[in-house]
Amino acid sequence: MTLGILLGVGILFAAAAGAKLRRLADVRLSATWLIAAAFCLQLLVFALPWTARIFGSAVVAVHVGSYVLLLLFATMNLREPGFKVAALGLTLNAVAIVANNGRMPVALSVWTRTGKPGEDIARSGHYNNNVLADAHTHLGFLGDVLPLPAAVPFANAFSIGDLLLLLGATYFVHRRCGARPVSPASTSASWIARMRPAGRRPAARSR
Repeated sequence: MTLGILLGVGILFAAAAGAKLRRLADVRLSATWLIAAAFCLQLLVFALPWTARIFGSAVVAVHVGSYVLLLLFATMNLREPGFKVAALGLTLNAVAIVANNGRMPVALSVWTRTGKPGEDIARSGHYNNNVLADAHTHLGFLGDVLPLPAAVPFANAFSIGDLLLLLGATYFVHRRCGARPVSPASTSASWIARMRPAGRRPAARSR
């Protein structure tokens, strides 16, 4: 759900900066089914209680697997503007999740600052995709350390990786849907042109 919120916010930011969202219909990305599959897996194990019970102890493996799919999708689209930043964000999140047994760590103070009852996560030590941070938490600074106030709609806690995802998504939409949309092909062509030695011209054909 957090990833969906970030993508939505990124699109709104890009629209506010002048992006023409109708141009998203013309964007073609590789292996989009991977991101759809990853979202479905996360919904099954975290958003739907009865399916979460079916998965049981496999919830952690499914969560990690969903990030593998997301990273594969990002890797296959690295030529797109903003995807390198988004891929870095996904990698940081994945590292934090794997280091903490398949869930994203969050401090109790950060959790309650978003308006969520502390007992929800304190009761079992974890809630959905989050695990309560403690003295045994690894790489806690990569966890959900940035809370949105409870007064904000859909208030949640975000990580450094989430912020990079937001930046990458916003830049992608802005570049591909702006007044002068940029395609990966044109980006590569301009890069090649810049690498060509200055003053060098093609040799004249002999007659």
